[in-house]
Amino acid sequence: MYDKCDHKRKLYDKEFVKKKCYGFSALAERVEQYPPEKVAKITWISAEKIIEIARFLAQNRPCIIVNGMELEQQRNAICGIHAKFILSMLMGSIDVPGGEYLPGPAKCVNEAEMECSDRLSPK
Repeated sequence: MYDKCDHKRKLYDKEFVKKKCYGFSALAERVEQYPPEKVAKITWISAEKIIEIARFLAQNRPCIIVNGMELEQQRNAICGIHAKFILSMLMGSIDVPGGEYLPGPAKCVNEAEMECSDRLSPK
């Protein structure tokens, strides 16, 4: 991927992407359709700020992009969370110290465990 803003190769974790990511070329083609100026019009965030944030994340990896209600409780929540994890994958910030931790599915609690009947007194 090429950074048209400073005419350099984009900063992403090539090794991580090669080993763990699928569809990178399709993503790169899609991203080409959204230069910072176009994204600025969509998001109301200046192109300069978008570039600054992208460079900051790339230069300070691994890192965690924290999400909360402002991302999760809006109409495009799923797309926003997908974007967050795409960025984390590109930076190689998944399951590494200082990065995002994906523990896997939560343990299911069965009915007997929820009742805690083993903790009740015989009376």
